[in-house]
Amino acid sequence: MTLELKNIGMIKEANVKIDGLTVIAGKNDTGKSTVGKALFLAYSSFSLDKNIHQNNESHITDNMPRFSLSSEKVKEELFSENSFSKKTIIKVLHEEKVFTYNQDNMYIEDSLDIRDIGIANIAFIETPIVWNLQKLFRSVTDIESHLKLVGESIEIPYPFLMKDLYFKLVTKRDYPDERIKEFRKSIISIIDGEFKKDEDGLFRFYRDRNKFDLIDVATG
Repeated sequence: MTLELKNIGMIKEANVKIDGLTVIAGKNDTGKSTVGKALFLAYSSFSLDKNIHQNNESHITDNMPRFSLSSEKVKEELFSENSFSKKTIIKVLHEEKVFTYNQDNMYIEDSLDIRDIGIANIAFIETPIVWNLQKLFRSVTDIESHLKLVGESIEIPYPFLMKDLYFKLVTKRDYPDERIKEFRKSIISIIDGEFKKDEDGLFRFYRDRNKFDLIDVATG
């Protein structure tokens, strides 16, 4: 794929071919990080659009039965000269976009079909310092959850990309793919230890039954 960027940050114009493992090299302040962030944003927007579409479909499906009318009411609405429903139906039929409802199929006839890019998740990894902020992110999440429960809202500024990466790292996942399991074992063997949650829910580095705070562990 080719990523086209114009007037974003330090980049005036760029066409970047993304093919497998792609390395972007250059001088400082030339927009190398901007390319990665733009790619992250592009893939994230696909997931966001998909979720919005699914939520809208679900909402419409759940509410369709409320709009069912008796046959007599339909006749009255359709054949009355000043019927609002009649005028609305005529207007809708002249629209370019016609929404078709079916229990098993819902779509807008001229909608754009974005192909399945085959990516289940995407994370932007800019710096391992994200681990030093895990207490901050947990506190922010607790505050936001509490405010939602009491019906209040407040904007708490924080580095979004770091928080996004942190929660992806701490979310427990199953690894059905044997290759991923073997890859994890290889990493543990290479670094002679592993990262695990302690009794407080914070990640630490464990080696030979010893526990180390991440701030005391080499970030590389």
